[in-house]
Amino acid sequence: MSGYFSADGLRVLLLILAAIAQIAASAAPRLLGWEHDISSRSQSLPTPIVPPGWAFSIWGLIFLGSLAFAIFAALPGQLTSPIYRKVGWLAVALFTLAALWELWVPIKSLDAVSAVMIFAQLGIGVMIVFTIAGVGRLGLWDRVLMQAPLSLFAGWITAAAFVGLGSVLMHHGYSPSLSFYLGMVVAIAAIALWTTWAAGGWFYSAAVLWALGGIIIANMSGGSMLLAGATGVGAVLLILPAIFRS
Repeated sequence: MSGYFSADGLRVLLLILAAIAQIAASAAPRLLGWEHDISSRSQSLPTPIVPPGWAFSIWGLIFLGSLAFAIFAALPGQLTSPIYRKVGWLAVALFTLAALWELWVPIKSLDAVSAVMIFAQLGIGVMIVFTIAGVGRLGLWDRVLMQAPLSLFAGWITAAAFVGLGSVLMHHGYSPSLSFYLGMVVAIAAIALWTTWAAGGWFYSAAVLWALGGIIIANMSGGSMLLAGATGVGAVLLILPAIFRS
């Protein structure tokens, strides 16, 4: 079988459904009148490395970009492309996990299961970045509609996975110290530096820098100047490989 009545056709169908599902899951708490949404769960478990609310506006760009990628990947020119096959199945898993996480957190809070989900997204996101990097030179539309949205997704999740870990521990009765949060900032910077240096690209590093900038601003406004300074150092270090490897 070939064309849309094949494994390729199933892949692009699932990809579009998963891209829509993560948008719908994000809006579900508000539309269905649930008691909690992701924001209220996060506010109930505050940590000093959660960026301000405006930083999360990046999800709008990620969601729209993910949907654009899913539609573009379904066009005949990309349907049987080897790179779109590899990245497509990874993106199905990434978007599906994102949708499940967006439903789980409002219902169950930021617990250990939610942490497993988001770290799984981190692993898949980094795999996507490396898979795309392995192709070599990309065409303009491939960069705009595949590399850009998926790399932004991976970059934001790199930060979000560690940013939310403090809230997860608080949910389970632990009170992380300042040293723990410094360690989380170091972890974000280390993974981002490694990924940016090994795979290159401004899209991934831009999303991480957006998150780090939010952490800096949050801590300069009555938070920990030590955390702000450490995060600033991580951001500066990330800019260098982003420039040289892009």
